[in-house]
Amino acid sequence: MGTFPVLEDQMCEWIPGDGKSPDRVDALVWALTELLPPEKPGTPIPRFSGGFGVSGGVRI
Repeated sequence: MGTFPVLEDQMCEWIPGDGKSPDRVDALVWALTELLPPEKPGTPIPRFSGGFGVSGGVRI
């Protein structure tokens, strides 16, 4: 555990739609997405490329 002051600063200062999202914010989204189970067991996870500065797929 611990504190994440740089991540907190990025989250507070970033304006969605105003350029690429910060690297730490992207990493947080990826980590949380991987921790969430699919809505229904056995259901494929829809993914898309790009958008909001991410380089890979994002769970919808």
